[in-house]
Amino acid sequence: MNPLELAPQLFDSYFKFFRPAHTSGTVPARIKELARLRIAALNGCNLCLFARYEAATLEGLDEATVSQLRRPEAERELAPREDLAVRFAERMATDFRTVDADFMAELRKHFSDAEIAELGLMIGQYMAMGRLLMVMGGSDGACEIYVPPS
Repeated sequence: MNPLELAPQLFDSYFKFFRPAHTSGTVPARIKELARLRIAALNGCNLCLFARYEAATLEGLDEATVSQLRRPEAERELAPREDLAVRFAERMATDFRTVDADFMAELRKHFSDAEIAELGLMIGQYMAMGRLLMVMGGSDGACEIYVPPS
């Protein structure tokens, strides 16, 4: 069952926070979208994996770049900030303890502390929503690219 249908008012309120935070802010939408899509792949959430946000597309995110997320880390061809955001998402989703002082120092070479906080908060949102959809069966039907309404 799709949890979005079970508590529509709650999810309407949630998306009033989520959409603006995902598509604007100090971290470019393109970078957040790459982190979101990597989390979607790790969670196995098709609904998340096939969604695309227009703000990221307007910033130049295309399917060729998205396809880099399926490659092993050492073979990905992403800009440094994009690569770090994706690796941050992976570490937060798989073993947050690996976000140690050395990794934080690497992040700080490319992101301000405010950007790291924003990106971290959004990664947490991506993880939680995707996992909720997975455990409740809400991502079963997705199989094509979907662009949510702005």
